[in-house]
Amino acid sequence: MDELQNLQLRVDNLLVAHPTPPAPASSPALALLATPRAVTGAQHFSPFNSAQMKRVTEILRQLTILANSAPGTAGLKAVLDEADKLSATENPEIVKYALMLLMTHHPDARQLKLKPLEKRLPQQVLASKTPVPAHRAVTVPSQPSETALKWFREDPKINEHHEHWHLVYPASGFIDPNDPSAQPIVKDRQGELFLYMHEQMLARYDTERIAVGLAPVKPLDYAETIQEGYDPDPHLRVDASGGANFPFAKRDPGKRMGDLPGLPVATLKRWGDNLLQAARSGKFRDGTTVTADALGATVEATAASVDPNRENPGSFYGDHHKIWAIFFWRISIILETNRRNNPVS
Repeated sequence: MDELQNLQLRVDNLLVAHPTPPAPASSPALALLATPRAVTGAQHFSPFNSAQMKRVTEILRQLTILANSAPGTAGLKAVLDEADKLSATENPEIVKYALMLLMTHHPDARQLKLKPLEKRLPQQVLASKTPVPAHRAVTVPSQPSETALKWFREDPKINEHHEHWHLVYPASGFIDPNDPSAQPIVKDRQGELFLYMHEQMLARYDTERIAVGLAPVKPLDYAETIQEGYDPDPHLRVDASGGANFPFAKRDPGKRMGDLPGLPVATLKRWGDNLLQAARSGKFRDGTTVTADALGATVEATAASVDPNRENPGSFYGDHHKIWAIFFWRISIILETNRRNNPVS
């Protein structure tokens, strides 16, 4: 076995999940997820968490310098030695993400291959289905139901596509292998591609909805009650960095987004209204012309955003895309935390 194969085995061992027992139902660990901008050793990682992504970028810079420090596999060995070392003191998920970014963007590190999501994190995407006996009748609902598209929302390949997109086009930018000390790079036309990718995902989702008799999606008002709930497959698990894993949180019907600590829903709405006004008028606040690339960059809030204060709650356009995801995600987290802390006997 040559040195590159040995390094590949080390990468696989670092990135592939090792099954752990489910966390006890009374565990309060999910409460840690309710503070989206705080980085703790036991917190679940999200590329939408700006504070965590800043640390990812710092580690990515370290790993890039190490990859450049020696030719061929020697530099890659130094990278993996450092990743192992950091995983003992940092949130391992942050270290893993920095490594995956390096493997995506550094020419030498691209020799190391990322296993499919189904191989790396099977507990997150592959539900353990109970076979249906041949004699049992399958009931077809008389009315269109949201459950008809549960397969689409939990599809491993669609989820892997989303993960891969954010590795190729990280909102925080990537470190230039030729100049690791420079500011992170946002790819050319990334904002335009951001809009296009989401447009295509929505078009496919609407097509699937129409095929099963459901109406296309409609825009979500920030204050409205969300009539539909969502109950993920109970066999799907999400990892916390402490090694335990939990079922994905359920969202009950009839819930709405609530304020985050220090960040009310009204701020998210203001950002969204300002972005919508720019798109409709064709001009940003400073009078510059709206292009698809600039609009996408400002919605996603990359370094190419027209809003230099995008991470400040008082900013004009803000960090709408990533923070909206955290607002919506927190509906389920709060409900799940309450269920775990107050179990029904």
